[in-house]
Amino acid sequence: MKRIDLNVDVGEGFGSDEALLDLATSANVCCGQHAGSWELTLRTIEHCNRKGVRIGVHPGFPDRDSMGRGEVPLPQADGWFGELRAQVDRFVKEQHPAYIKPHGAWYSMLAWPENFRAALVGRAGATLASLCFTLEIPVMLFAGAPSTLTFRKIGCSVIDEGFADRGYTPDGQLVPRGQAGDLLDDPAQVMRQVLELAPQVESICVHSDSPNSLQLAELVLRTLRDAGFEVGA
Repeated sequence: MKRIDLNVDVGEGFGSDEALLDLATSANVCCGQHAGSWELTLRTIEHCNRKGVRIGVHPGFPDRDSMGRGEVPLPQADGWFGELRAQVDRFVKEQHPAYIKPHGAWYSMLAWPENFRAALVGRAGATLASLCFTLEIPVMLFAGAPSTLTFRKIGCSVIDEGFADRGYTPDGQLVPRGQAGDLLDDPAQVMRQVLELAPQVESICVHSDSPNSLQLAELVLRTLRDAGFEVGA
């Protein structure tokens, strides 16, 4: 029986965290910069520890207007990549995370580098690789992206991830946010996608800011178990 991890993005201030943590087996905890606050980060870590949920550090660019998902201004890039490291360093002082999952634009730079300037992609990869080796922890990345193979080749452990609540394009990428089909909320469609992803990934994500995130997480958990998968980190 294959084991699939159910991960959720939490600590971003959307109010469903505690209920989501009753369903999830891993939590990507925001560091208080792309959303939330440091006080919320600490409370979320406490909730995870109390509920026995595996903790991942989930740093994002300090662009709160776009929730860390917008374009990274090239003149600010150096400072922003330094900020990502600072977020992780602060997090590690409170809790040794089990893995690191880049958030938003940082994640996208590694999954779909052709959509970003080469200078940014290079910094994105170097920053994540450095943290992976320094902390000696895996990185959670988009399953099937070329970067997953690259990180494995250089010796990083990679957790292959898929998304239950995001639309996929025919070539296996995510539908860009803001375009039709970017978010999934139809239960039948979510179930089909989860069953398609499960044989290919190690972890499936539900975002706390997705509409009906709690219901989606319950559906993902039930779908996996009904299909004979063990759900666990």
